[in-house]
Amino acid sequence: GHAHVADTALRALDLDRVVWLVAPQNPLKAVEGMAAYQRRVLQAEHIARHPQMCVSTFEARHRLYFTLATICQLKTRYP
Repeated sequence: GHAHVADTALRALDLDRVVWLVAPQNPLKAVEGMAAYQRRVLQAEHIARHPQMCVSTFEARHRLYFTLATICQLKTRYP
């Protein structure tokens, strides 16, 4: 799953690190049946145990719900 993709990208692209962004809410999915945000963050932290991987709550802290908005904010903060 996600861990395999992250690990493959880390090695294949020779990345310094992979940051997992846990979305506060996918605007295209129903809230019903979705695990609580903090639980999803904890699950991601449990899975992303590689020293070059970290989990970020950037989207929730900045109230971002769409990928394009997240990318624009990240590019502004980390040019």
